[in-house]
Amino acid sequence: CGLRRAARERPRWGAMARTAAVALVDAQNAPLFLKRFDAGEDLDLLFTVHSALDSFEETMLPGRKAARKSYLGLLNLIDGQAVYGFLSNTLVKTIVVLDVAASGFAVPSDTVMEDLLKRLYNCYVATISNPFFELGTPLQAPSAKGGDAPAAGSHEAQLELQRSFERRISAVVQAAVIA
Repeated sequence: CGLRRAARERPRWGAMARTAAVALVDAQNAPLFLKRFDAGEDLDLLFTVHSALDSFEETMLPGRKAARKSYLGLLNLIDGQAVYGFLSNTLVKTIVVLDVAASGFAVPSDTVMEDLLKRLYNCYVATISNPFFELGTPLQAPSAKGGDAPAAGSHEAQLELQRSFERRISAVVQAAVIA
């Protein structure tokens, strides 16, 4: 049937919204990783991520601990951007910012977003579980533009782990947009 084939070939949510950014934030709200996938302003992205952290804090109130879920769903809708969140048991926050303005503010289903956030978090877990990854080092590789110098004492294996993490995050986001 032609309708069934069209439904199978249609992207899950890539035609509706595009990923603008991905952020990982630790339990103390310090950024672990921040990557933009569009040409927007970094300061605007930081504002969006920090405003989403307020929603995370609400779920971590003492009376809500028993009812807390990992997938928090749509946290904010700010300036044409939909912000989704995932909170791990170790309080690492995974945040995805979608550009939904061009799609008429159509947002993907919760099932699709929960899957995307879990896959992004699993990239983080795989990276920090690597025995060669030094805990406390940034997950973001130094910029190739020369603006950031490698940290003192860093070595090529550590830089390769950081670059590998960025490639995996980009691959997950790209697959979510296309598939």
